[in-house]
Amino acid sequence: MTITETTWAALRPVIASVARKYASEYPGVEREDISQELHLFALENAKSFVDKENANFRFIFERAARRYCGKSRAQGLTISAQYGYRPEDVRRILETYVAPEQWPNTHVPDDARSLKPHADPLDMCADVALSLAGLDEDDRQILHSRYVLGEVPDNSSAARKRLNKAVDRLTAAMNSFKGEWHAERATRGFPGSRSAVSNATAQRQSTHDYDPN
Repeated sequence: MTITETTWAALRPVIASVARKYASEYPGVEREDISQELHLFALENAKSFVDKENANFRFIFERAARRYCGKSRAQGLTISAQYGYRPEDVRRILETYVAPEQWPNTHVPDDARSLKPHADPLDMCADVALSLAGLDEDDRQILHSRYVLGEVPDNSSAARKRLNKAVDRLTAAMNSFKGEWHAERATRGFPGSRSAVSNATAQRQSTHDYDPN
């Protein structure tokens, strides 16, 4: 069974959209790799795309993308000494980061624990503290409004898009290991091996970095 050109015309934009989405959600997994994997998946599972409504295509591809990205991420973490944060991880960490007394309850991703069994909430908060300082004032203000003031924008609003972009940029900063930032990270190791950031220091930095003024 083969996929007709008419069906491919419907599949390609869905593949492109899904690949773009999951590349942003899984740092270290390239969009082009996801796209190629989804094209191959479609070829190998042609019967899944016959007599299907377009609305089902995205569901099928997202399920395949999650499976591929999860496997690729696990392999990447196995060979890398550095944990790669996802935007969803950062959002959950920020919920408690703004209240130092809640740091012991900070979210620690399961795959961070598998990478480094001793990874703890302070590791996550220290990464946020050191990364916030590199954001511009607008992004810090947006994050301050959401996570300190508790202002939650509507999902379809422009404010939500700005918030998502601010979280994406913070995530990118936390995953950046180049130049001076790489040297700074090297002195601390990776989640679970903090040697230079004390609890008090990180808490002081969190208060300073979250102040948009």
